[in-house]
Amino acid sequence: MRRTTALAAALLATTLTTPPARAAIDPRDFGIWAGYVARNDSRPTHFFGSVYAEWTVPPVTCKHSKDLYAAWVGLGGGTPTDDWLVQGGTVTDCKTPDGRPRHYAFYEAVRPQGTPSPPVKVRNAVDTNDRITASVSYDRRTTWVITISNTTKGWQFSKTYDNIEVGPSSAEAVVESPAHNYPDFGNVSFQGVAVDGLPISRANPEKWRAFDSKDTLTEAEPGSIATTPAGKDGFPVFWRRE
Repeated sequence: MRRTTALAAALLATTLTTPPARAAIDPRDFGIWAGYVARNDSRPTHFFGSVYAEWTVPPVTCKHSKDLYAAWVGLGGGTPTDDWLVQGGTVTDCKTPDGRPRHYAFYEAVRPQGTPSPPVKVRNAVDTNDRITASVSYDRRTTWVITISNTTKGWQFSKTYDNIEVGPSSAEAVVESPAHNYPDFGNVSFQGVAVDGLPISRANPEKWRAFDSKDTLTEAEPGSIATTPAGKDGFPVFWRRE
């Protein structure tokens, strides 16, 4: 199982673990992502071209200064294949002087091997209840584009990588806590989730559940992918204590 750069390496000095293959789940590592991953298991030569989702940054209660989680979309990193992980979304971090959560947007391109690089914070402001849209696209050659928008505050950020030559064998919309320290975020409701322009329910989705050492559980509810009245797929990821 290959390991990728931590989402919050600069803050937590830990590494993010790529989810294991379905046939080789290791429960000791089964606690990083919660959400849905579309994989190319049935078409090994297929590379995904885009992933998109919308969500609202929920109110958060910090339990400890180490609490941190991210909501993001990405291409790659969700299979044992040695591909890149390119991702973008939002982080909520409880390591603050006053103990109140702070929010920010981020992006990252994680090499499958080599020296890890930390995620990059986006300078534009993010606050509780802001509406976020995020996407990652791949032109199936060498160019990848991450786009993050805060429609509440009216800003949009874009980052282009034009020298990544390995295609993504997965696409995902997930919640993650690199060190298994989730603050109480209630739920993140991903909406309008699309892979290659189609609802994620048509992209062979696989549910991932995440546990931490404190018996806190986040999960995409069984059968939780639902089509909204607008015809777009969405699903919630909940925080709760078992």
